[in-house]
This record gives sequence, structure tokens and C-alpha cells, in this order.
Amino acid sequence: PNRLGVRFLEIDRLLQCASLPAIFGLLAEHPGAILDLSGVHAQLVPLFYHPRLRLIPSWQQLRDTDYLRYYELGESLSEEALPVSIAARLGCRPDFDATRAHLLSLVPRAEYTGSREGHGALLFLSRKEPLFEGRQPEPEAFVVLQELLLDWGWQVSLATDLGNFELERYPGFTGQGVTYAGTSSSLDLLELIAASDLVVSCDNWISELGQLLDKKTFVWLGATSSSQTLWNLEKVGFFSDRALPCLGCYHRFGHRGRNTCLRGDIACMRKELVNDLAVSLRKFLDGAPMTAAEMGRHHQAGEARMAMPSAALRLADYWPPSRATSVLVLIAINPKLGRVAVARAREMAEHAVRGMDGCRVVLDDEGISPPRGVPHPTRQNAMAAIRQAMVDRHLKDERWVFWADADIVAYPSHLIDELIHRAEGGIAAPLVLMEGNVSEPLSNRFGFGPGRFYDVAGFVENGRWARFTQPFFDQLGPVYELDSVGSCYLVNADLYRNGARHEADFASKKFVENNGKWPDDSIARNQTESANCFSEHYSVCDFTRRAGLPVRAFADLVACHEKPPAV
Repeated sequence: PNRLGVRFLEIDRLLQCASLPAIFGLLAEHPGAILDLSGVHAQLVPLFYHPRLRLIPSWQQLRDTDYLRYYELGESLSEEALPVSIAARLGCRPDFDATRAHLLSLVPRAEYTGSREGHGALLFLSRKEPLFEGRQPEPEAFVVLQELLLDWGWQVSLATDLGNFELERYPGFTGQGVTYAGTSSSLDLLELIAASDLVVSCDNWISELGQLLDKKTFVWLGATSSSQTLWNLEKVGFFSDRALPCLGCYHRFGHRGRNTCLRGDIACMRKELVNDLAVSLRKFLDGAPMTAAEMGRHHQAGEARMAMPSAALRLADYWPPSRATSVLVLIAINPKLGRVAVARAREMAEHAVRGMDGCRVVLDDEGISPPRGVPHPTRQNAMAAIRQAMVDRHLKDERWVFWADADIVAYPSHLIDELIHRAEGGIAAPLVLMEGNVSEPLSNRFGFGPGRFYDVAGFVENGRWARFTQPFFDQLGPVYELDSVGSCYLVNADLYRNGARHEADFASKKFVENNGKWPDDSIARNQTESANCFSEHYSVCDFTRRAGLPVRAFADLVACHEKPPAV
């Protein structure tokens, strides 16, 4: 045991950078240990490169007996800072110095000390959480902060997980270079922070990295306990509504990393607080701490509701099963599809949006389907026309569009809720496998069959189609950054409103224009080299990536496609 040390740490949600000090503390306590980490989000993997850390894909099944010790860490109810409480449960001390040294070793040495003038500020504009609005402020508030920092002589850089078309709605963000987190690696953002003297953000992994790199960090806190969120107290300032006592609902009652506020409103992030926020930031930069007495005035958290007798109250009215709202489910169906299949598609969709406000399920049989048996590229114009017409006819003011092919026969009832949580303003999809077991015989000579990946042309990685069997992609997963997804996926509806359209992909257009040939081994070739066609989903996914937003598939979410007839 003294030689092996601690071998395995599993955290039951995506690992956050705040736990890095606990990890390095564990390595320091056990000099001979090699630490296996499971569950690191793909975007954060570059931050964990270390000779004594080994990253295990979360989809890989591991036996408890494979390791000397085994932990499952739930959300801590402690009022201590997160890395301190995690380290305490592991029986070690957080090693902030080793963590800082590790992170700085990942960026060029020229970036270590901040800007030459000493007045380089990084402003991180967060997307509002889709399942609860109350942890991130409106973007207009950060426009005000940017103007103030510029007036005070700071050189402001902007990073955001919004897309470029979303940022254009706020003309106050001018001139500064913008880094889009959705299409940037964690190392890009780490370099931005290392090159800055000041980091201004709400509570997220950027503020955590700012603290770890010992940067001046200013955080706007909402429904989050400051004692659990902040630990580098010599370099950190924060603002919160001192007139609004917070119960700490976020870290006490949060489920699977989601925000939970028992107040049920966004009082802690309302725009009326911006002036006090600016005063607090000014005092922080001047080196003076902000006190409750200096806030000046108190704010009303909202009008009191009329009292009602308890018999008239319904829990579902005030505590819905899901915070997800405003989803348009679009299912294209063939007019010849049997009534049983149509009823099944509708029932699955309605079950998936049950408990969500403002949702609609639309089954549409309009449009002319391409004839079967023709080469895949020649089908794309007709398929794209059907999907785009559905968007034009049915999309109103919904925030999300969920596509599901009519021959998808099963997906988790919580799928839409999960995809909204993970989309980050872009596109999110489950893997689409054919129902059945991979050990069953193939359905046809091209490679399709039970238990195998179905929409290989829709799911594209670096210009190549997905493979039928694992590994489906070159990336380890379980989060896959892709060129395109298909069959079953969720789209931020604003993408359509800002120019995304379903069109035949560029490769299919070229194939048709050149009267290309489609030999029997075309599928196999497209899975191993640059494909000669894709699908009608590609153009929307391409627009999303060019907007600086992610297109991702997740290995822990699976939709099943019905078995095709044997050929």
C-alpha cells in the first residue's frame, strides 16, 4: 500500500478545475501513486496532462477491486471551499502551489505574468443556464462593466460561450478580440487567463482558474455560497446582493450539477444591481474590501404573492418536474408510415417533454421524399427541402428544436432535458444505434446491423463518417466534438433565426454536379477517408461551428433506430 498509494478517484459529475488542488494534494501525500481520473469533460482534458495522472474514459467500466481504494464523491454540503472539502474527504490537503505550477507549465512562459502594462482584463460572458436562470447575469450587465474598465484604462479581452451571432445583439461589445469557448480548447482559455491581470466573471470554471493562477479575480455570485466558491481570498473580490439572504440552495440541493434556487426567481442577478456591482468592482481594484454597510440602499426582492389556502395549491404549479421549457419537437413522417409507428413516435416525444412548459410536438408528412435506392448524395436536396420547410412552417418563438426521425424507436425519457443542459447554445445529440445486439448478423452487405451505429453519414468527425462498431470515432469520448450529427438531436432555435438552413451539403452538391459514381464500397471509403457526401444536417451543424458554438454527441445518451429489413 505504501508503494501503490491511492489509485482511483471517481467523481459522480464532470470533474471541475476546482478539484485540481485536491488531486495534487493527493499526489503529494502519496509520492509513488499514479492517479486514475474518470469523468473529465473533453474540453478540460488538456488541463490534466501530468506524468502521474491517467485519464480513463467515463464509458469504460472499471471494477472496484481493480484499485487499492475507491471513492464516490457526491456534492459536498460543507461550507468549506470545494477543493478543501474534497481534499478532506480524501484524507489529504489541497496543494494549490503544485496545481498552479502544473497549469503554468501548460502555457508559454511569456504568458505567465500578465500584460506588459499591468492593465489587461479578461471579461468572461457566460451563457445563461438553460435549465435555470439565476446564476448568470444578463449580457447587458457585462457591457456596463466593459465600458467602465475601458474608462479606467484597462485593456479588455472578451471570452464567451455565446455564439458570434448572439454577441452581435449587444453592440456595446466593441473592438476587442473575442474568444469563443465553444470552439476553443481549455488551453486557449488558460493562456488568456495567464496573460491577464484581472479576471471578471460570474461563478464558473473561468473564475476557478483565475483563482488557481493567482490572478485578481472578481466574481458576481448569485445562488452560490461564497465560502464554498472562493478560496484565494487575498486576490479575489466578489459581489452579491447583501439584502438577499441566500440559503445556499445551489450547493445544498443542486442535482447533477444543476442550479436549484428555492426562491424560484432571478432576484440575485437582476439588472438593478449593476450600479452596485460597478461600485464593488471599483473598490476591489482600489484595494478596499466591500462591506454590507457600504451598499447604501436595500432592494426589494419582489412583490409578495397573495396568500392562498393550502388546499388551493398544487406542487406542480410551483415546482415543475423539469426546468426545461419551450421545445419544438419536429418529426418528419412518410405518409405511408403505419398508424402504429406514428403513434409510437408521438407517444415517445410527448413523454420526453412531459412537465416542460411551452412545448409542442409536430408530426409533418408534407414534402416529396427522394426515391429509395438512389445514391446517397442525390437524396440530399429533397431531404433538406423537407426539413427546412418544417422549420419555416412550424418554428415560432421556441428556444429549442428537437429532431427525431420517425424510425427512432427508443430514447431515454429524460433525453431532451439532458441535451438542453449540455448543448451550451449549440447542438447536442445522443449516439444513434440500431436496436438489437452487435453479435447478431448484419442486415445487409454494406455494414448496417443490430447494435451498430446507424446514421454514419450524419455523424461526421474530421470529414469522415462514423464507424459501424466501436470505436465509432477517433476521439476517446464520452464527449465527441463533431462536424455534424443527425437522426436525433437538439438545436438552439436561434441558430435558425440567424441564418442556419438545411441544405444539401457541399460534398453532395459537388458529387451531383460532377455526375459522380457510387460504387458498392462508398460507405467503407467514407468511413476511412474524406467523405464524398454527408447529409442534410451538415449545413446547420457547419453554421453552428462557424458561429463559435459546439456540435457534440454524448456516449452516455443513446437513441435506438429500428432494424432495417434484411437485404
